[in-house]
Amino acid sequence: MTLNRWVVLKHSYPIRDQHGKLVQSVPAEQLGRIADVDETGELLVCFPQAHISPKITDLLPAPLPDVGLALNLLREFQGHHCKSGQYQFDIKMRHFPPQSVLDKCGHEETWDEYHELLRNDLEHFMGEDFGMTRLIDWMETKWWQAGRSGGWLVIQDERQRDWEDLKATYEENSEELEAKQTTLSDRNYVRDCRTEAYNDIMELAMAIRFMGECVRIAKHQVGEYVESEEAYQSILERCAEEDEDEDDEATPGWDSDEGFQREPDLDRCGSESEDARSACAVS
Repeated sequence: MTLNRWVVLKHSYPIRDQHGKLVQSVPAEQLGRIADVDETGELLVCFPQAHISPKITDLLPAPLPDVGLALNLLREFQGHHCKSGQYQFDIKMRHFPPQSVLDKCGHEETWDEYHELLRNDLEHFMGEDFGMTRLIDWMETKWWQAGRSGGWLVIQDERQRDWEDLKATYEENSEELEAKQTTLSDRNYVRDCRTEAYNDIMELAMAIRFMGECVRIAKHQVGEYVESEEAYQSILERCAEEDEDEDDEATPGWDSDEGFQREPDLDRCGSESEDARSACAVS
């Protein structure tokens, strides 16, 4: 059971660079997940904005939603690209390369680099270090993109729990407990079944809520990056070098050993040959 790993911040947590300058903050009451506790007791907590190491006194257990709200959340994320036990997230990007890069490097090379940047960021988001497949216990390591342009990220519950089945189990056991027409041993069994269904619902819903927030913030952060020239430095440098090479090849009078040479004086026929000049004069 991993519900105790979900936490929220008591107050806003500032994040500073090596010079002490504030670069961003994780807001108060932001949902996060404890990813690791080292031998000294230091925490690593993953929030959508950043991974930080707050003190335990900076944290509170995350409040759990009402069962109905949790089930509605699961239904919302089990979309048209999903089968039972699968959930989808909108990862369509609405930020594009700057026109300055398109002008300097051309459309084909720029868009190839753009899509490569997005692929690398998505793979990092899902798998590397403390990516989603490592943070969320029940998620299979296999994930995929769906839709005509790959604009939906689909994940799979390794236990393939269906939210509708969980809803039915929870409601049926609740009704049976309220009826009070069973023996004590039966009531204990029914209560255990309802608790298990409740824990499954909460485990899924908290993770889906967290990942949805992570996707939203990551899209904004990546979007700002791919709209900047900084993201395309490698191809900008390559394009600049290619332009220099083309200029060198096209420069008249260039001699690789002696540098620029003066152009020979050409007559109106454009030839240094005496015979050619004579022929031109005759004509």
